[in-house]
Amino acid sequence: MGLTRVTLEARWDASVKSSQKINRYKKRRNPKEPSTFREAIQHYGIDDWTHEVLESHTNIVSALLAEVRWIKNLDSHHKGWNCTPGGEIPPGVRLSEILEGIKLLSEDERKELNSLQTI
Repeated sequence: MGLTRVTLEARWDASVKSSQKINRYKKRRNPKEPSTFREAIQHYGIDDWTHEVLESHTNIVSALLAEVRWIKNLDSHHKGWNCTPGGEIPPGVRLSEILEGIKLLSEDERKELNSLQTI
């Protein structure tokens, strides 16, 4: 589960390339079980995965909220390959995009965002 600004194919290609850089001999508690998405790609092979666009957004903040929602609903942080609960701002996103995105949120999205904020 993840947010991307590139095509699905480009995102997958980047994941595959990243998986090829893993040190196959690094020590892990259970070397038979992959612990990260990149390791899982190596372990299961590149042909054992499906890819689909679940939602499409033009507003970065709406996209981040959707990512968090999907990861939570599918519990893919605990029972899948997501290393975090989602919502991290990707590299290259400007603060102005975030601020503008917040202005464009619907009332429901604003409530959702407020429920995620912790002090």
